[in-house]
Amino acid sequence: MASINCPKCHKVFTHPKYLSKCQDKLKTHLGRKNACDGSTGPYKFEHRKTRDSVPNIDALDLTGLVESLEGNIRFCHVTSHIFKVLNDRNCFAVWPNTTIYEIYYMDGDVPRYAPPGDFMMQFWNRVMVAQVRPILQQNWNRYTNYTSWLTSSAGRTGYGFSKYNMTELGIVNSFMRSEVYTTMKSAIIGHLKSVPRNERFQTRVNMGVQVPESRNILYVAPETCSLNNCSRPKSLYGVCEFHREMWLNTPEHYRTQETSDPR
Repeated sequence: MASINCPKCHKVFTHPKYLSKCQDKLKTHLGRKNACDGSTGPYKFEHRKTRDSVPNIDALDLTGLVESLEGNIRFCHVTSHIFKVLNDRNCFAVWPNTTIYEIYYMDGDVPRYAPPGDFMMQFWNRVMVAQVRPILQQNWNRYTNYTSWLTSSAGRTGYGFSKYNMTELGIVNSFMRSEVYTTMKSAIIGHLKSVPRNERFQTRVNMGVQVPESRNILYVAPETCSLNNCSRPKSLYGVCEFHREMWLNTPEHYRTQETSDPR
């Protein structure tokens, strides 16, 4: 058994066979952000904020956004590009633990978390439509072509650059099946997961979230099934898996399909 002690706090690092492995552990121990100070008491990890507040999702700094869209950017990449530019500048959203499907963001002064699908709808309605659209409409020379693409067969949303009411299930489901949504979701998830772990941790600390010791964060619950006061989470067509067959056989389903058909 190989072992080595920390010269400051005398913590013992061991390895069944190799001393070099012990030395690697000691090197990591001494080089960490909150390194030991030689005290004999128990080590306490300190969560220190590096900024006073994290921007609210409804009030982001949009400086330089239009300039970043100059060039021949593909329309299907516009939304994810805007997210990356805004999140690099504002750090308003973070995926702290990529093994758990929870994206954190600030809603006013309150930190919240939501599943990726629900967060995408929050980002589209509250950032893209409410904040970004007026600026692009006024300053981006490709805005007219972009909105035309959104309603074309290529974009397949059928409803353009507009806000989606989460109670209008047929329209929301049509949007979530579109190329705009699927491309946006895949790219944004990729952006959030590519952030280095220490930066994701620090953003979470800046939000004032302590997990899992004391979970002082509000959960944005997923939409539930719309049939028979069911509490199961909804999936396709706005109903749960249990009620899907029932929904497919109702007249309301056929009317929804007719109104959501972009043709």
